[in-house]
Amino acid sequence: RILTREVRGTGAWTTHTLAGPAGSTSMTWPRMISNGNTLHIIVCSNAAYQGLDLAILYTRSLDGGNTWSVPTVLPELTAAAMGAAAGKSFSGFGGDSYAWALQPKGDTIAFTIGESMGGIWLMKSFDNGTTWTKTTVATVPNLTVAPSPIMASNDGGVSMVLDSEG
Repeated sequence: RILTREVRGTGAWTTHTLAGPAGSTSMTWPRMISNGNTLHIIVCSNAAYQGLDLAILYTRSLDGGNTWSVPTVLPELTAAAMGAAAGKSFSGFGGDSYAWALQPKGDTIAFTIGESMGGIWLMKSFDNGTTWTKTTVATVPNLTVAPSPIMASNDGGVSMVLDSEG
């Protein structure tokens, strides 16, 4: 559910229910930012969806929350794209492994994903969420060093900011 009201700090709240895409049972762990009158949400599917145990979905409202695009998996975050980025099979994301850069810079918005035992990726849009570019920040190699295996990884917690130039 999304609650909105016309005037900040006063007035009645209006409740909107954001439905998941066809084939997705539900959505959970949402993260939202605003950029002018545009609201952006990244959210995790609460069940297997499009080949991922948990998928990150993106949706936006261009009219302050009155209407929303259908939540979708960005092409750069599909099971196939993520597996190629990680150099291995990729099964999905965790609920706390993604975060928005909280201060958009003009039409530049971004979020980061830091999947435990998976890697770190930056998703950035220069046109307020119409198109996206994925940058691999770090990969997690599987290193086996005798006599015991070693795994290099992050803990899945991420945060980010955009500098003055976006």
